[in-house]
Amino acid sequence: GIGVMMLDDWPLPMYNVVKEPLSITDTEFYTQRFWPDIRDYLDGQGIPFISYIVFNYNARTEPPFSGGEFFVADGMASLKVSREIIEDGRELGFHGYNHLSMTLEETKVNLSPWPSVEAMEDSLVQAKREWIGLFGEHTLPTAYVPVNNIISADGEEALFRAMPTIKVISGLRGGMGEETYTEIGPHPTRPDAYYIPRTSWGYVFDGIAQQRIASGMASEGIWSHFIHPDDVFDESRSGGREWDELFSGLQDMVSFVKRHYPWMRFVTMKEAYEILRGIDATGVEYRWDGDVLVISTQPGMLFRIRLNDRSVSNMVGARVVYQYKRPSALVIETSQPEARITFR
Repeated sequence: GIGVMMLDDWPLPMYNVVKEPLSITDTEFYTQRFWPDIRDYLDGQGIPFISYIVFNYNARTEPPFSGGEFFVADGMASLKVSREIIEDGRELGFHGYNHLSMTLEETKVNLSPWPSVEAMEDSLVQAKREWIGLFGEHTLPTAYVPVNNIISADGEEALFRAMPTIKVISGLRGGMGEETYTEIGPHPTRPDAYYIPRTSWGYVFDGIAQQRIASGMASEGIWSHFIHPDDVFDESRSGGREWDELFSGLQDMVSFVKRHYPWMRFVTMKEAYEILRGIDATGVEYRWDGDVLVISTQPGMLFRIRLNDRSVSNMVGARVVYQYKRPSALVIETSQPEARITFR
């Protein structure tokens, strides 16, 4: 019953150059259009979000590692926005020292593989030093998004060693080719870490986007979505749409989610992590007592119950949060350790 909004590659290096299809510089677009539009809209909708910072777009895979590109924007805009995010109490996640996947394998999208695990770890250690110097150790990230949605087991281990504050890896829930995709749940070898992958992405709101949203909500009951600040510059992602149209698509998407899943609450990534850990640590038992479904668990748990051809005549220890007509189903929330739902 939760929603998580993510901004990948934000803040990012800005180069003060005019790029098609815009007539203003990338720095002006990011700071005067993208950031105010997204920040103010999501705030107005009551949607917290996490921004995943990337320090460089260089292809360096061996020392020395530096954060030079991050400081070239007019007015040091990349740094300014990052500090604004932290000072406003928002979440800042990590997307890498540079935009290279944490893997030793060359792929179609990752053309510069790391020569060794040590080199990967060295870049992450440098990024950690940069982070502490710019923002303070108390702000170190708890979540990481794999670059190009690719990360190897070696890359994960390097990440955890270099940045032990990382508790969440957000790849993809479903992918193709060389992309890394996982289910939502605990990390297989690190009990304190979690996979919270993205279930949908982008600004274009069409039937495919609806399907991705519905799939996540009908299974785990989670909508985890990410957008990029630079989609307007990439025709394969924008479909030739200008920023106003892309932004409008995101608004339509959020309206769809709120209309069809009003019982869902938007949370920060840190909150999502704690919620999932709490749910996984909570016991749930079901049993039938004649026509009465008995659910034993802690109060405050959400359940979706398909009614099929039956209806509910009485409910004790739980309340109906929402009812769907097609397919016939209830979303309920427990209010007592034992909920009793009578069917007819």
